[in-house]
Amino acid sequence: MRSMTGYGVGTADSERYRLTVSLRSVNHRFLDLQSRLPEDARAREAELVERIKARLRRGRVEVRLDVETLGERRVEARLRAEIVRAVQAALTRLAEEGVVRGELEARDLVRVPGALEVRYPADDWGPADSAALAAAADAALDQLEAGREREGGKLRRALARRLEALQQVRSALEGRREQVRESLHAGLRERIAELLADAELPAERLAQEAALLVDKSDVREELDRLRAHLEHFGELMEAAGPHGKRLDFLAQEIQRELNTLGAKCRDTDMIRDVLEGKSLCEQLREQVQNVE
Repeated sequence: MRSMTGYGVGTADSERYRLTVSLRSVNHRFLDLQSRLPEDARAREAELVERIKARLRRGRVEVRLDVETLGERRVEARLRAEIVRAVQAALTRLAEEGVVRGELEARDLVRVPGALEVRYPADDWGPADSAALAAAADAALDQLEAGREREGGKLRRALARRLEALQQVRSALEGRREQVRESLHAGLRERIAELLADAELPAERLAQEAALLVDKSDVREELDRLRAHLEHFGELMEAAGPHGKRLDFLAQEIQRELNTLGAKCRDTDMIRDVLEGKSLCEQLREQVQNVE
């Protein structure tokens, strides 16, 4: 069992780049990747996302890629001569009018908007760079999955405690069921005897109706389904693979059976046990939300 919460970072070098991949994941119903890549590395997003999807199934994962150029980086500078001439012409006119003095100097070019353009052209991306990116991503995924495994162990223990408590609740309900059934049957027989004294209904018909009422109040089927759901839940907890969605569905089914039991129970002790079971099931569902 693995949690959906974790963090991982990995770094690898090619001849030209040092690549660092950072992954941070939290709960989510599906796999939701949110990439934060520098503009000149956007072309690498597809291969990075594909590698992550191959290993993760659920969770909102924030993906960050930092690219550091090793050695000197190519720089291109372009001077916009038409802008410089226009500024110089304007300065000359103002100088003739006595408004300003001096001429445009080379050091002034950096202060003229748009006059000097400096850019860093993207270097060609080769197979060695892709290999370094894959190594960095794998290292980050290894660390992330290790953290998810650790958190998953804590989740398994927390779920096991609540599952055991729910099984105890079911056993208590099972132990009380037959006693309540007999008590209900006896009460109905007494009531029928009272009715027969004043009513002109056939005793056989009243007995049939009483038996039907007892059957409708019996919780045998609900307890059987509850036991099956709890056993299946325990099996999935120990099984390999991402089972978070199935565990969440089973928790909903457990809650549904407990609701039906609460609606059918008339015994105070059984109602108390059902309420305890509902509380435990709600805690179970909260924990399951973080299971991958």
